Amino acid sequence: MKKLVESLGILKESHKIEFKLAKNSFPKEALNTYSAFANTDGGILVLGIEEKSGRAIVSGVENIEKIKKDIFDTLNNKSIVSKNIIDDRNVKIEEIESKKIIIIEIPKANYKDKPVYLRGQLNLAYKRNHEGDYKCTEDEIKQMIRDSSDDPLDNQVVSKFSMNDLDKETINLYRKNFINLKPDHIFNKLELEEFLIKLRVLRRNRDNKELEPTLAGILFFGKTEVIKEVLPYFHLEYIDKSIITQERWEDRVIYDGTWGEGNLYNFFNIVIRKLYLSVEKNFQISKDLRTREEYSSIQIALREMLVNAIIHADYKIDNPLKIVKYSNYFEFQNPGGLKISKMEFFNGGFSKPRNENIEFLFRMINLCERAGTGIPKILKVTHERKFKFPEIEDDGKKFIFKFWNTSFIDELQLDNEKQRLIIEYVVKNLKITNSEARENLSLKKHEAAELFNKLIEKGYLERNGIGRGIYYTLKCSEEEAKTRLIGQVSYLVEKLKEIL
Repeated sequence: MKKLVESLGILKESHKIEFKLAKNSFPKEALNTYSAFANTDGGILVLGIEEKSGRAIVSGVENIEKIKKDIFDTLNNKSIVSKNIIDDRNVKIEEIESKKIIIIEIPKANYKDKPVYLRGQLNLAYKRNHEGDYKCTEDEIKQMIRDSSDDPLDNQVVSKFSMNDLDKETINLYRKNFINLKPDHIFNKLELEEFLIKLRVLRRNRDNKELEPTLAGILFFGKTEVIKEVLPYFHLEYIDKSIITQERWEDRVIYDGTWGEGNLYNFFNIVIRKLYLSVEKNFQISKDLRTREEYSSIQIALREMLVNAIIHADYKIDNPLKIVKYSNYFEFQNPGGLKISKMEFFNGGFSKPRNENIEFLFRMINLCERAGTGIPKILKVTHERKFKFPEIEDDGKKFIFKFWNTSFIDELQLDNEKQRLIIEYVVKNLKITNSEARENLSLKKHEAAELFNKLIEKGYLERNGIGRGIYYTLKCSEEEAKTRLIGQVSYLVEKLKEIL
């Protein structure tokens, strides 16, 4: 908030900031922005400022307490706004140029509260696009309503379909895997139909007593033409673009009939093998000190990302489930936006997967754990290997996760090994002081100071504090700094688990 106030002179309205004049009352036109920020990714609404010729001009507000009361009276009125998602902590009073302004931090609404709409009309739900507020489309509203439901997307029964619409070869492959992993499991004694009922793939229609597949069953085991009949937008794709000298892809997986039916389980099996082979093999010894662990931490992280993309996808949206391998990073794209905030996501925050039954199918063959455990594992690998931090993009219709498998340090223009030692220390410990550089890196006081100044000049470090309290951190966005801290905590938690 302080940085925002200090920067207002050069700030412009953007997808995260909106200015409104508000002399004596809360402006009604600000409600569109409130709805848009809540339905998109949050933002800052500033009352008492207007933008002219691309600059923020402070006009100030009068009667602060009246306007604050007006804000909450308006947002708590169900006939005006469907949901109030702010409280006193989100409303701050600041003074600029001897004029008072009101700064309202509007968070991204919880997915259960979306869409946030106005005047009791769903069609008056807004989204934020660049610096403007736009009405949500009918499809966008339907998507938010689907996400707000407690019933998983894949739980519905697909009526008028039967077990014959599922691919027997895919089912046999899954069951064989299940038996190998859990030879003593009670499900192994069941007939095939009962086995699939237990796995939430089939459900008996209480009216006509017929067995019908769930949407999870169709997606996971279905025949290609059946899936496309139920979900016309369904599309799976893997592309290898790792050889940058070639304009076209090196390898591509789309449905062509050569790898079985184009369902999720077959797609997962063929893509995970390609992902495993694209990174180093594992040579780590297990805790029993006798056997070698089968998969490396990077391979496990890639598996988590692939499973996450599959179970969080909204297959009713006209966007593909797409995995792309580049020379230095992997991109996992799934249809459907992020249901929680970006910080909650990096913190392993919980949101119900859109496809809980598909998650269950993966969990029954040991390919995922409970929701929220995957991201800490991925951040642990990032921290251990000093990789560039993962990047995410979210436009509401698709979510993209970029996992870098190269060290960001290798991409820095460092002059010598001592500069590299300082950067590595900061990556591991989040900060460094002159005394820490002397004690841990064997640097002299003036030598460390010169190295710090050079790294600041290069734009890699920034100085914090004053006097004896001066310390240096990586120069990065606040979001990245927080996620690096989360990564370090995740790393320590995982290490503690290994010890215990």
